[in-house]
Amino acid sequence: MRMARYDALAFVVLAFSAPAITSCGPAARDSNPNCTSVCSALGFQQCREDGSFEPPVACGPDEVCDPERGCVVCVPDSLYCYGPTANDVFRCNSEGTDGTLVESCGADDVCSNGDCKTPCEAALDRPSNVGCDFWAVDLDNEASNLSSANAAAQQMAIVVANNNEYPVTVTVTKNAARIGQPVNEQVVSTTSVPPRVAQRIDLPQREVDGAMGQNATYTRNGGSGTFVSPHGYHVVTTGPVVVYQFNPIVQQFSNDASTLIPIQALGSDYIAVGFQTANPCAIDGFTVEGIPDHGAITIVAPYDDTNVTVTTSHAIMPSGGDSGVMIPATPKGGIVNFKLGRYMVANLETQQFSGSAAGCSSAVNGGQNGDFTGTYIKSDKPVVVFTASERGLGFGGATNVEYPPGWDMANDRICCTDHLEEQLLPVTALGREFAIARSPIRSTHPSWIEQDIIRVVGSADGTTVTTNLPAPYNQFTVNAREQKTFMARTGFTMSADRAIQVAQYLVPQHFIKQGFTGDPSQLIIPAAEQHRKDYVFLVPSTFQSNYAVFAKPVTGANIKLDGMLLDSQELSSCKKAPIGPIAGVEYEQVTCLLPEGRHTASGDLPFGLSVYGYYSVGSYAFVGGSDVKIINPIL
Repeated sequence: MRMARYDALAFVVLAFSAPAITSCGPAARDSNPNCTSVCSALGFQQCREDGSFEPPVACGPDEVCDPERGCVVCVPDSLYCYGPTANDVFRCNSEGTDGTLVESCGADDVCSNGDCKTPCEAALDRPSNVGCDFWAVDLDNEASNLSSANAAAQQMAIVVANNNEYPVTVTVTKNAARIGQPVNEQVVSTTSVPPRVAQRIDLPQREVDGAMGQNATYTRNGGSGTFVSPHGYHVVTTGPVVVYQFNPIVQQFSNDASTLIPIQALGSDYIAVGFQTANPCAIDGFTVEGIPDHGAITIVAPYDDTNVTVTTSHAIMPSGGDSGVMIPATPKGGIVNFKLGRYMVANLETQQFSGSAAGCSSAVNGGQNGDFTGTYIKSDKPVVVFTASERGLGFGGATNVEYPPGWDMANDRICCTDHLEEQLLPVTALGREFAIARSPIRSTHPSWIEQDIIRVVGSADGTTVTTNLPAPYNQFTVNAREQKTFMARTGFTMSADRAIQVAQYLVPQHFIKQGFTGDPSQLIIPAAEQHRKDYVFLVPSTFQSNYAVFAKPVTGANIKLDGMLLDSQELSSCKKAPIGPIAGVEYEQVTCLLPEGRHTASGDLPFGLSVYGYYSVGSYAFVGGSDVKIINPIL
């Protein structure tokens, strides 16, 4: 595959042409002076005279999309990478039809953006989930005295997927010093991951809610919730890899997973997408350890002297105990500012109501439900931001819930709860076109299948969202930092005239009366503009059933799972279902049951991939990966 300077140029042009997706801008090449063609992950789209777009044309494997010329060999007069292994530097001619050799890269280097670089230097040129420098966090999970289980204390792990032809060394470090002291970097783990292997790396417990203070011992439910610690894990590799975080990785009553984003894809602006907590109040006369449950926003600083401003959509509880930075109690709509250094983790948790049942009802109805959705995080240097919940439950405010046959509204319970977590995409990576595949069906009822919960969060006021779902969800409006939540039984497509963020949540186990497996989990769905052509991922050995779900163009994608075409006889058990059109291209979903272990997926066209795992009282879900290009610039 060619890795050329024109790749970078193409995405920059798209980024600043993004507003033209529904309204064309000036360009000299068309007879209509108000028309500009665009390049995206979907291909080249010619702008028509009436301001609309032709369906996208996917460029070939040896072509690049240029918004002025369409699919060409190379961007005129630029350096690019070509040759038998795409490891030679060429200079493109003035017509974009051919080039001349400038130099050949050495055996240990790769050509990237028209230059010879190390593999990790080359990864820095490509904002995606593939990289060499990550940050992991032992996010706050549930610990309750209702059973002997303590999910917060169970084994957290990262999984490193090495898709290279050479071994990669993974070094995990921590800061053993207190905040305010010089960083004392210590190696936690050094692991060699063989070629084309996905390897689990267990990490020691390192709570961020204050339950371990600063590098101290763990006290069950002993933290203040909001807390600033030096507890970030730094994950550095000697070659580009994909990293996932499982919290915990073992079967436990409260599980989830996150796809980690490397430093070249981080941003300075984020909008949180959270969910309501399972037990939002501490009720007088009903004392249960671990209740109320809290939502969390967790911010990690890869760089020293990072100034952070949080504009909150939910009251924040104050920090306490041994917190390295004091965070004041902050009301809904308030602003809190603080400075972080390398390895520092600011864990902000929701302030929950304590008092009478009537007071609880009033507080929750007023928005004190543990949901940080809409909170804005702004920093002067790139940061890592996670959204999390100790335990989530419910339907997130959706009103079109379809209950299973025989459901008794008076006596049946919406159970059970589960930990939620995801690393957020920066605002600059949010897109407008989405192919949303439904989760693998858990219901075994002959005529009823469970819905998914879908949440859409706006990044700009007056955003019009259009789907191929029935009314009233076929079109609606969201404003900046506001959300629309609804249920969907099938996969569907979604388009918006401004960038949006989309999340999917799984319904709880007891809601599936026939099937009775899995529990809530959260997934941030990348825009189709950020889809990739190749993925590598791991399915853990600790869940009963695991699935890969593809959101792909119906024709031309030629996707292979572990080297086998999805349409092959070997994968005939995979199930297909229509999703709908994106920019004139029909999409479908393909759901495949997977064995444990490492897996790869690749295709001729970009596609989306999500991975799910279920067992009797828990689940996980994570995105197989995505590009994280700047397609929604903040001007």
